[in-house]
Amino acid sequence: MDRQGLVHGDSDIIHPIFTWLLSHIDVVQKRAYLSRFLVKIEVPSEYLSDPEVFAFYEQYMTLIDRFKTVHKEREIGKKNYENASELTTDLKTMEKEKEAVIIRIEKMRMKAETGIHLLNVARALRIEKDKERDLVLQEEQEKEIISRLQSNLQRLERELQTLKKDENEITVQTLLQHLSEVITVQTVVMNEKLPAEIHAQTNRIKALNTVKQYSYLNPDQITGLRNNLDSIAKEIQNLIELKITKNNIDKIEPFRQQAAAVANIKRNVLEKLEKTANSLQELQTKLEEKRELSKLIVEDIIPKGEDLKKYINRLKTRGTLYKHCKSELTWFNAENSILYRTAAILENQYNQCNQAKERLETVKKNTPNNFTEENASSMNLQLCRDISTFKAKLIPLINEVQTLREKYHEFEQQQEKTKKAQDQVKSSMNILINNLQSELESKKTKLTKVINIMSIVLDIFILLP
Repeated sequence: MDRQGLVHGDSDIIHPIFTWLLSHIDVVQKRAYLSRFLVKIEVPSEYLSDPEVFAFYEQYMTLIDRFKTVHKEREIGKKNYENASELTTDLKTMEKEKEAVIIRIEKMRMKAETGIHLLNVARALRIEKDKERDLVLQEEQEKEIISRLQSNLQRLERELQTLKKDENEITVQTLLQHLSEVITVQTVVMNEKLPAEIHAQTNRIKALNTVKQYSYLNPDQITGLRNNLDSIAKEIQNLIELKITKNNIDKIEPFRQQAAAVANIKRNVLEKLEKTANSLQELQTKLEEKRELSKLIVEDIIPKGEDLKKYINRLKTRGTLYKHCKSELTWFNAENSILYRTAAILENQYNQCNQAKERLETVKKNTPNNFTEENASSMNLQLCRDISTFKAKLIPLINEVQTLREKYHEFEQQQEKTKKAQDQVKSSMNILINNLQSELESKKTKLTKVINIMSIVLDIFILLP
């Protein structure tokens, strides 16, 4: 349908084509220009077998490739020239802006010279404010120290009051009672515990002296001592059994057992008393150490009343300062990110400029010395002329190749005919040879039969009398 519309000239089909062509006229012109030089001549593969034709065709293809490279370099040169011109304009505008900024800075400096004394005054005011802030902080610290000292004074007054109360409660009777208890305990310790300990120590000393008298104990002596101990233990056991087996009951035995139990209880109580006394002494030493440390270290006290209000106000001021510093920090971070982006963009533009310069240099190096924008069209025309001359040279060669190919086809046909005739002759000769061989074989068989018959006949004649 589209082809018929084109043939008949329908406006619905032709008008969109014209609109596209006119809207993309640059692209169409470029394609038309390139089609003149890049549309390749289709040479059959049969003609390319000729070396001269193949050489001309290769030269033709090299010229097309050369045209492609020249055209690409020309396009790159145009683009780079446009980019370089844009960059130069940008640089000029930036230089103008820089000059304008410098002029503004100089104007601001001229205006600021009249107010230098104000800057000095502001600097002095800032220094005084810093001093005032330091004094306020020092005052707050001193107030805190005073409050802590007051709390320590109150604590010491409370301790003094408790000591006074204890002093009022203590009387002569309580002191005498306490002293009597201490004396009884000490007498019990002196009369019961100390003699037992002294007796144990004396026995130990005697045992050590007896051990000391022996110069060296042989294994035989050790075994003898062990045997003696065993015999003594047996005798003691026998005596205990005899005592138990006696009929007369000792009436004082229960009292003795009770006395022994009481003595054991006293001994245990005295041991506990000694342990508690030692632990009390250790605790008292630790308490004294803690008191000394508490004197050195001031206890932290929870603020109350006006101190609490001051503490809250100070926290509020610190909170506002923290928020202000945080907002400034976020602003600085945002500025840093913006500056980082601008630096990256400028660096990218700088790299693009360097790449454009390198491309321009490469294009200048690759282009011939006499190549200019004016010579480009003339060089293209020269290439077109060369291509047309090569085409003109190729046409007669192609015709000659065609005639030669026709002759080649004729010779091939004749050769096929001769091959067929030769094959027929060969087949007929083979048939004749086979027939002759078969006839020879048949004759040979007949001769053999005749010879056999003759031999038989001769034998018969020989046998007859």
